[in-house]
Amino acid sequence: MHSRLTLQPGRRGTRKLLAKYGDYLVRIRYHYDRQPKKRYKTVELIIEETNWVPPIKPRPRAACVWTLKRTCNELDYYRRSALRGAEVHVALNTA
Repeated sequence: MHSRLTLQPGRRGTRKLLAKYGDYLVRIRYHYDRQPKKRYKTVELIIEETNWVPPIKPRPRAACVWTLKRTCNELDYYRRSALRGAEVHVALNTA
């Protein structure tokens, strides 16, 4: 079965169903079945309405955290790693 047309309430062709179901009408779909050569009209309705509070998303964190002691020559490598999304904490080794 193939769905070819989806109509929102208020669009042309939804007047009778909108009068029947009112604000509970979400959408109307037309499905086509090639074998028996039939067209089906389906209706999506709201059957229940309740209050809902979305969960609070935690702050996204980096995939890994590194604390490294390296010389100034290797800092470029760690800067490039940070650009790719790694959280890098570099402590310079001055000794």
